[in-house]
Amino acid sequence: YGQELTEEDLNLEGVGSLSDLQSLDTQSLSGLSGIDLSGSITTTRGTDEMVLGQNAAAFTTNVDITGLLMAVLSSPAVGQAMGMQGLDETGMTAEDIQMLGMFLGPMLEGTTLSFTQWVGQDDGLVHQVALDLGLNLNMGMFDPETNPITGTLAFRAQIDKVNEPYDVSMPENYRPMDELEGQLNSLDLGM
Repeated sequence: YGQELTEEDLNLEGVGSLSDLQSLDTQSLSGLSGIDLSGSITTTRGTDEMVLGQNAAAFTTNVDITGLLMAVLSSPAVGQAMGMQGLDETGMTAEDIQMLGMFLGPMLEGTTLSFTQWVGQDDGLVHQVALDLGLNLNMGMFDPETNPITGTLAFRAQIDKVNEPYDVSMPENYRPMDELEGQLNSLDLGM
């Protein structure tokens, strides 16, 4: 527990095979773009929990925002691509992009992003998901007396009654979409 998972680990746990998933991993992304994302995105297996009456395996994917930003912006491939496009009249060189990474990295240090999913060990279905973001925006390089801007976002949802029939009831009081659209079009939104 608490270690990065491999496909072999998942098979040993009886959770399933990664080859069945159609998802991107950091290895294939690195190979395609020349960017080394190892260590920036990791997935670990947490402690099993009961979710909606079923024993579920918890898998958490953590994104090191600063590491990811530094890996992407310090990559010569990204610097060359952005430099060739020219972000302004004078254009930017690969070195300019790398400097941008060194500038932005410390500003976001301590910012965290994680996504957790709880997979039922009996049915292999996702029964709960969570997204957690911890923002730490340090503007101290501009004004040393400025406190960091911090915030958190925590989202959690349980997924129940998968593939079971359900009823959708029409609300008793509603307004036709045409009426609402007409009201929206009559507003002067400055667009």
